[in-house]
Amino acid sequence: MEGMFNIDLLKQGETVISERYISRLRAVKIRLRRVWRDKYSILQHENVRPHTSGLTKDALRQMELANLPHPAYSPDLAPSNYYLFPQLKKYLKIHHYIGGSVAEWLARRTRDLKVVGSIPDHAMLQLP
Repeated sequence: MEGMFNIDLLKQGETVISERYISRLRAVKIRLRRVWRDKYSILQHENVRPHTSGLTKDALRQMELANLPHPAYSPDLAPSNYYLFPQLKKYLKIHHYIGGSVAEWLARRTRDLKVVGSIPDHAMLQLP
């Protein structure tokens, strides 16, 4: 499964409070269980109050949903900037693509992406 998993539109004038957010998380958790039976799920959401309240944090622990925090005040930075890209740069420094660079990379992309995709789970969970 790729892309957006849940879209919840509010009526004009409605706001999200912790209780409503938790209710939506429970619905998403049920759908995740149906679609990804044995897979581990990580949730990333913004730092708005309903997402970071004590009530929400308790609910996330109870539902066993791992939370990947969004860097504070950095909506333009994805967590991948902290671990994935430095690993990718390190890998690309030792591989030189000269001449038919794009064609060569496309021919090797599966192997290259396996290396990039081998980032350990514990490292991903320790992102800032």
